[in-house]
Amino acid sequence: MSDPRLSEDELKPKGLLNTQFMRREGPYLILLALTVLGIAMTGVARYPVNLYWELMTPIIALVCMYTAWPDTPDKSAQWRLIWRQVLHWLAFLIAMNLALLPDVQRLIHPRGVSLMILLQLALGTFVAGVHISSWRVCFLGVAMAVGVPTIAWVERSAFAIVGIIALIGLFLAFRGSRDEKSR
Repeated sequence: MSDPRLSEDELKPKGLLNTQFMRREGPYLILLALTVLGIAMTGVARYPVNLYWELMTPIIALVCMYTAWPDTPDKSAQWRLIWRQVLHWLAFLIAMNLALLPDVQRLIHPRGVSLMILLQLALGTFVAGVHISSWRVCFLGVAMAVGVPTIAWVERSAFAIVGIIALIGLFLAFRGSRDEKSR
């Protein structure tokens, strides 16, 4: 019997290991993971995580430039892209830091300031996605924006969520022990 040979296409990695896929989707997946991490930190931490969101700002700016770069026809357009993104994100960084002023801090609870900064970053991300015509960047902005009420809901509903998780855990434990007894 002869050993069948695989074609070159069949030897290429599939799914997430595909380098073309990772080059195209990797930056957005990384930003989405960082966003989920930041939302979790904002929801769980007993201290404001404002610095995290401020550090995310230049990362998102770089991804926006990476996204729009292939569509820029010449050097002049590339410089315009860079300057527009720098000014766009600088404006949002300034707005975020205005929320950190002492007079504002006295009016708003520190956790509320973190949510306000996250909402500003969400708005900046969504608007940047609109300007560079990237639905992926827009989606990241929407994901960040959805994180704001989610954090507030989870905080208010923490006892109910823990109770539901405990009930599900008890159900699975009893179901598992019943299945073992029937064997």
